[in-house]
Amino acid sequence: MKLLILSDLHDDFWAEANRNPFEGLQDLMGELDHLVIAGDLSNKPKVRWKFAFERLSRLHV
Repeated sequence: MKLLILSDLHDDFWAEANRNPFEGLQDLMGELDHLVIAGDLSNKPKVRWKFAFERLSRLHV
């Protein structure tokens, strides 16, 4: 089983810097069985989680 664990991603900081924290993972995603996001996905979750999940959904293989 192949598992990738990311923690304290704070996707909103990456977006503000016009960077993608998932860059380079696209090739790896096809090989993974599970992706675990532990810790903070973003700051202000009620406001910013939707955007973070939209960015994550682009990784769908």
